[in-house]
Amino acid sequence: MNEHHFLRTLTKKNSLYLGLSSMIGAGLFYNLAPTSKISSYSSILGLLLASTLAFANATSSAQLASLYPQTGGTYLYANKVLGSIAGNTAGIVFIFGKTISCVAIALTLGNYISPVYSKELGVALSVIVFAIGYTGITKTATLAKWLVLTVIAILAFFCAAILLTPSVNVALPLLDGFSINSLFLSASIWFFAFTGYSRLATYGEEIKNPEKIIPSSILTGLGLTVVIYLFVNWLALAIIGPVVIANSNTPLLVAMDVSVLSEFSFLIVFASTIATASVFLALLPAISRIYVAMSRDCLLYTSPSPRDRTRSRMPSSA
Repeated sequence: MNEHHFLRTLTKKNSLYLGLSSMIGAGLFYNLAPTSKISSYSSILGLLLASTLAFANATSSAQLASLYPQTGGTYLYANKVLGSIAGNTAGIVFIFGKTISCVAIALTLGNYISPVYSKELGVALSVIVFAIGYTGITKTATLAKWLVLTVIAILAFFCAAILLTPSVNVALPLLDGFSINSLFLSASIWFFAFTGYSRLATYGEEIKNPEKIIPSSILTGLGLTVVIYLFVNWLALAIIGPVVIANSNTPLLVAMDVSVLSEFSFLIVFASTIATASVFLALLPAISRIYVAMSRDCLLYTSPSPRDRTRSRMPSSA
């Protein structure tokens, strides 16, 4: 069977922004609340542990992407290294799991815009993201770039607002609330926020010089994401403390509300919406790549046998 391959059009910058758009998402704006409830100020230690584990996992993903620079991501790697049963399981789990994630993200975005019409808006947003993905991965990456830069700019403004507030105390008692159980629980919540680093490997067949660009983009993107998470959440804890944060669904918004630039709090809502949309933008096309990889292995349709193909070429009798 002749396979149609994707064109290698993604540069290092494109790849980096796609990776960042998958990681700088909703977790940045929400995860501090449950982790602060679990472990108080030592939530930061959970963040550091999660980032360490994420780097270990990302290094493995980067090595596999270098060895198998093709479409398929987790499905492809499991198939090549562990065999077809593991590969098929990974592919099916990825499709179901990420499809559910897309539904959740679409509904979340719909609720941000209008709680009354959240379902209708979620469907509309899914169609829009699909249409953008249909135009090609390069245009998707370009849009992801501007979304990521917008979010980073707003977060930089947030950090400046906190640092300019006289009441802020950046010397955090990191061991306050520390225990081994709370450390592991908070780390597990933080780790989920970093899992987007593997998204880039799904587009392995569309990246120029994938053996070098994929590992570099994955590790650079994860490094930048960890730094952003650390600074933003450290400053949020510094200005309002873990007790207030633990009882809020929008901790960064609450932190901005008590800063000297509280009149710009609406920017946090805007940034969280954009960050969620950027995750959606990178995730939906990734699912289609798993479908492609599984279809190439004849798992999503039945490949005609040589005898059937011969019969289909025979002229029909009058």
